[in-house]
Parts: sequence; C-alpha cells; structure tokens
Amino acid sequence: MSDVSEFDVIKAVACDIPLGNSFLDVYMLPSNEKRLGIEGTGIALGYTDRWFYNRTKRQSKWLKSLQNTGFTGAQVELRVIRQFEGKSARGSSVAKTISLRDFIKVVTYEAIVLRNLKAIIFLAAFAETGIERILEDAFAGR
Repeated sequence: MSDVSEFDVIKAVACDIPLGNSFLDVYMLPSNEKRLGIEGTGIALGYTDRWFYNRTKRQSKWLKSLQNTGFTGAQVELRVIRQFEGKSARGSSVAKTISLRDFIKVVTYEAIVLRNLKAIIFLAAFAETGIERILEDAFAGR
C-alpha cells in the first residue's frame, strides 16, 4: 500500500508524440502545465528508458554541468488516465515526469556538448516550430 493518499495524486492527460521509432510521452496537468516523461525522454534521445534516472541518481560531470544551467531534475509523479479501445484497455498508470524547462536543458546539453544527433534534430524542430509561431503571431489580425 502506498503512503500517498488519493488526494495527493496529481492526475494528468497523456499524449504521445511519435518520433520515428520512438515517441515522447507528454502530459498536461489540471493547471495546464505540460511535462515530459523521463522514460520517453531517454528513449527519444537514443538511450534506454532508465537513462534519465541513472544520470540523475548520482552526482556526475553531466549532472553538474546541467545544474549550472538551472536544471533542477525535479520529478513529479502523475496518475495518468489512459483510454484505449478493445480488450487491452488499461485504467490508469503512473508516470514520472520532468518540467518542459528541464527537458529543454537536457536536449540542449545533449546537442551542443555531446553532439547527440537526435538532440540536434529536436532543437532544429523546436526552432522551426517556434519561428513559425512567432511569425503567425506577428501577422495575427491583419
């Protein structure tokens, strides 16, 4: 039995973003905060589902460098209500997540310092999406 009461559990809506052979698992909390799953983050960057946990459980050069950029590594555990069709439907699951800000710091470090090609592709996609949004906002209402 868990020490966490049902009132302490944060419920979230889940969405998977496909990325070729992997995906990012993203979550939206009732406050509209968006968070990313730590297992999917590792896999999307070309590592294992335990990569994030292993990298943050002990002090290392990697972790120290990220912390110097403001990375907190703070994880929030969410109760995810998933809805599937068919007999394989599950009720709810638990996801460990990091903030969008921490996710960006990890991807940026992986891209710039470690030259991780998957992280570089993420940054390029984020830049393209960001500039498109900025331009759309600039022309809104005209």
